[in-house]
Amino acid sequence: TPNPATPTTPTPQTPTGLQERRVNVSYTLPPEYPNAVVQIIVQDETQVNTVFEGPVQQPWSFNEEIVVRGAATLRILINGQQVLENPL
Repeated sequence: TPNPATPTTPTPQTPTGLQERRVNVSYTLPPEYPNAVVQIIVQDETQVNTVFEGPVQQPWSFNEEIVVRGAATLRILINGQQVLENPL
């Protein structure tokens, strides 16, 4: 049985009042990082979703459409340091 403290996959049911929408998330690794560990995190009103995490090398970019509910924030970390925080 799953541990109750472990996040579970959200059900398709949308909480009342939260607009579900698709947003495009794109990011290009800056040239000053020949290689890095990148984390791309999207937090909306229902969950925190790590959409990418792993080691990358130049040239590298990320481009993906994701579904968010309500207000959402994009956070990007390079080598554990947050380099970007933007509303979506």
